[in-house]
Amino acid sequence: MYIATVTLSGNTVVISSLTVLFIILSIKVVSFSNNSVLADADDGGAIATLRGGTITGVTFTSNHARNGGAILHEENGNLIITNSIFNLNSAPVNDNGGGAIFAGGQLTVSGSTFTSNSTNSEGGAINQEGGTFSVTNTTFSLNTAGQGGGAISANDQLTVSGSTFTSN
Repeated sequence: MYIATVTLSGNTVVISSLTVLFIILSIKVVSFSNNSVLADADDGGAIATLRGGTITGVTFTSNHARNGGAILHEENGNLIITNSIFNLNSAPVNDNGGGAIFAGGQLTVSGSTFTSNSTNSEGGAINQEGGTFSVTNTTFSLNTAGQGGGAISANDQLTVSGSTFTSN
């Protein structure tokens, strides 16, 4: 699936978000804002994927969900996020957290910015609970978590290089 040059804003989903189950996701130059998942679903506020894929040049603002305010990435495949912005996303329920991203699978983030994302659980910006996790040339500022990892909570192998952490 390939999505490009689209803005999705102000959507409220009762069951799940933009869910991609059995295909590899590819999203470029898209904006997701003010989207939310209201039900007991674990899905991310903007995107839920089971197979990974690539997200490039995408802005996620004010998205909300139980786990992964903007993105929920399950255990299969590698999700690669490049040159993207995550601002004011939240996972307010005390569950798995990840104010911007909850990842149970392999995650690679580079050249991105995470600002003012929050959760009452773990990982104000990102909660990674499985697979390898790499962060390169990324900025984290003003992210908050109620239980740990103001910017990042990682339960597996984490590699960080050339990144900045401020007031998390």
